[in-house]
Amino acid sequence: RSSQIERSLLFIKLLRTQSKRIGSENQSFLIDSDTQCARTTCTQPIAATQAVLRFPNHKIVHYHCKTKYEKELEDRYKKHY
Repeated sequence: RSSQIERSLLFIKLLRTQSKRIGSENQSFLIDSDTQCARTTCTQPIAATQAVLRFPNHKIVHYHCKTKYEKELEDRYKKHY
């Protein structure tokens, strides 16, 4: 009986996780000539042919700036806590 309850709880958790993922995948964003990379030291504009990433905070960065931007976020978080 308890294993059935555990399976049901895990299934509910799976459904919630999938729902969040689907919700985040269905969000679109517009990149125009004014769109800038969120990484502070990046000065390159985002071009139509470049790969980009959108973080959960809705900031857009070049794909090649991903690691450095993650480091920036981590450093900011450490300063506040």
